[in-house]
Formats: sequence, C-alpha cells, structure tokens
Amino acid sequence: EGTDCKIYAGLELNVRDYAEDGKATGEMLRAAASGYYQEGATGIYLFNYDAHSPRLPFLPEHKQPLRELGDRQLLADKGKQYVVTRDMRGQTAEETRPPMHKIGGEMQLPATLIDGQTREFFFSVGDDLRSARQRGTLKSLQLRIGFKLLNPGHEISVRVNDQVAGGMTIRGNTLELKDPPIEQGKNRLTISQQNPAGDTLRVTRIELLTKYNRVKAASQ
Repeated sequence: EGTDCKIYAGLELNVRDYAEDGKATGEMLRAAASGYYQEGATGIYLFNYDAHSPRLPFLPEHKQPLRELGDRQLLADKGKQYVVTRDMRGQTAEETRPPMHKIGGEMQLPATLIDGQTREFFFSVGDDLRSARQRGTLKSLQLRIGFKLLNPGHEISVRVNDQVAGGMTIRGNTLELKDPPIEQGKNRLTISQQNPAGDTLRVTRIELLTKYNRVKAASQ
C-alpha cells in the first residue's frame, strides 16, 4: 500500500475435486477473484486459461468469466462458490513422504480428526454479505463440508467465526449449514468431533455457495 506497485492474483481453470470435469466453474472463478480483491489485489491474471480450456474458441461458460473477473463491482451480486484448496495428491502433511514431502501436504485439505480433536480452516470472502442482506439481494448462503465417510457414530460440532453454527443438515457424506455467520474478509471455521469408537474423520471438501436475487435494471 502507498506505492505504485500493482499486484495481480493468478487463477487457472483447472481445479481438483470440486468439479467433475476438473474445470473451475464461473461461480468458482468469481469467488476466487472476489476473495483476492478483498485481500488487496489490483487485478486478476488468468494463467494458461486458453491452454487449459477444453476447446477453442472458448465455450460460453469459459468466455463469460472473461467479461466479469476484471471488475470487482460487476462481481458483487453474482453467485459464487468459494472452495478451500485441496492438496494436489489428496494427502495430508502427515501422509506425505520423501521425495514428495516438499511439494505435497501443504494445503488445508484433506484433514483428519481423531476423537476429541479440533481443526481450524481459514478462507477469505469478498462478498459484502451484510450489505446484500440489508438490500435484500442475497437469496441464500450455504456452507458445505464434505467427508470421506460419515457415520452415525460421529458427533460433529462446527463453529464459524467463534459462533456455534446451527441449522445443520447431513446429506450422505456432506454436512450443510444454512445461512452461517460468514463475514466479508477472513473467516475461521472450526470443526471438532467426538467418536467413542475411535474412528478417524477425514474432511475432504469445504465450500461456500452464495446466490443472489436478480436485480431489475432501473427504468429510464
């Protein structure tokens, strides 16, 4: 800050484990860009966007982000899918062994929890959710936490920014929270589990989905 230095945050189209085709959706790219703007980025640099595109010329879903990502205000009331990055080999730091230990296990996910253990996760949100609620433009906000295997013996508690998260629903191996107390900027998610059987719980995905009501353009 206070200098002429410009910082462009790098994004690429490839994404692991959050998309069936391995390509980031428009919602994911919007979320990543919005988060970087919130952290102070001047703009967005798309690394190998054409090389990683499944087809040239771009498919419509890959052309649309090119119109949006350079304008933070344009991103404001558009749906997003924030994701916590997974390790490229799906390993925790404890599972990564030489010679791969220098390039694996460095991401927040996956993560394991034994009985009585607590883990913290951090992610940045660019959306001004408080303002969106006040203006009535925020349609829904949902936090999803995915596990490798979730069974009835796992007693899970979740806190978001030091507040107990309520309204939890379990669907298969995914825990869903409706309207969690997410804030613009950095957020802390705390997950703990109790399991007398001693089973290890493995967290594989964390994602936040924002959806907005369509705003009608003002008449001239």
